[in-house]
Amino acid sequence: LNDFLPRGAGIRGHVVVTTRHIETEAVDSHGTLILGCFDISESLELLRRSAGSHNIEGEKNTLAATELCKMMGNLPLALGMAAAYMRRCDVQCVEYLDRYIAS
Repeated sequence: LNDFLPRGAGIRGHVVVTTRHIETEAVDSHGTLILGCFDISESLELLRRSAGSHNIEGEKNTLAATELCKMMGNLPLALGMAAAYMRRCDVQCVEYLDRYIAS
């Protein structure tokens, strides 16, 4: 991982490394935090709060949000990034899901 860490900013700042796979003997436990994935209700709540409820309202958007959560494996980081895009670009969840699938 050292090849991918930013350099030149001195010793300030932090880097977050995420993975679904962890080999416990290969990871230094100092500074390591193991988190589980959200369940579907937690994922939907994160989308509602972060994307803006107006982007998740209605039956089509609710179904799209549920599908998006499943496609992203209920991973909070992925859902947070999707929600930030929806909020910033004022895109409803059904449209975001279409764009995500097309990409």
